[in-house]
Amino acid sequence: EFSALNDFAGSAYNNIGCLFREFNPTPTGPHCYMIPAFSLYSFDYKNPTHELIVKQIADANGVSVEEILEWAINKIIRLWCRTALERGLLLELHAQNTLIQVDKHFKPVRIVVRDFNSVWVDAETRKNNGIESEYAKNIIGISSKISRKKQYSLVYDFFVSHHFLKPFIETCCAKYSLNYNKIKKRCKTLFSENMGEAEHALFPDKCYGFTDELFDSKAPRVKIIRSRPFFR
Repeated sequence: EFSALNDFAGSAYNNIGCLFREFNPTPTGPHCYMIPAFSLYSFDYKNPTHELIVKQIADANGVSVEEILEWAINKIIRLWCRTALERGLLLELHAQNTLIQVDKHFKPVRIVVRDFNSVWVDAETRKNNGIESEYAKNIIGISSKISRKKQYSLVYDFFVSHHFLKPFIETCCAKYSLNYNKIKKRCKTLFSENMGEAEHALFPDKCYGFTDELFDSKAPRVKIIRSRPFFR
């Protein structure tokens, strides 16, 4: 149902880095292709008459774009909530780090996650769940001055929702005449079902994101980007 492309080596010299990542996801399976999530709703400027990949996948499986959209949203929100609540790991499931794996008939089978160097770690959740926290970086409340609730909002509201789910849903709705409010409501329901009462303890009322500026050696600054959450 879910898998990962693990990082296994990296090097850096004079502020230039190189990261090596596994080619096949773990756990392995009889799946054929991996599609970066941003490709699902990107327009092909070299072939402007071609349908979006999400539509091509839907047509290959004899289903609607809305059904493929529902499948992806369900998997992504459920995975994010599960890893946060059970493992204390806040996955940056934006459209670059998230891939869709399909079989030889182009049927979506599972979500693949990559880039674990950017994952934030909630040591409190891991301690409460009896999990040893062997992580040395990106520890909430230690590695940055951003509060625990704001960090949760930054990852889910900013990276997952604002950077991925929102443009994915909006593009599909505009292109294929889907009901945006209906899908938005479904996202909120899925999040509520999977996060439960923990939302009140882990999330602020508003949405937070990074300011539009180059950080360089400065610590990143956050701001309120929306008074109401997108998809929770």
